[in-house]
Amino acid sequence: MPILIVSKIRYSNASKGSLAYELLMSNRDFQKNLVEERKTNGDKNIYFLDGSTILEDDYFECTVDGVHPTDLGSYRIANALISVIKNILSE
Repeated sequence: MPILIVSKIRYSNASKGSLAYELLMSNRDFQKNLVEERKTNGDKNIYFLDGSTILEDDYFECTVDGVHPTDLGSYRIANALISVIKNILSE
């Protein structure tokens, strides 16, 4: 059974250099390293998607209140997930 680990999307207060951004990147790196460690140990069915990139450069336009996705944010999340899931299932 494939497992897809998706890190958090970028919130509107997570501009580069902010504490929120540093925490987001720290958590993302932890998840990414965990997936890489599992792959190194033989788990071929675990995957990682960097959620901080899903909303693109205008991430602050993709949430209603800085956290919850708008239609645009949901659209971008869906497109990212569809693409990754298709790739996983085609393997």
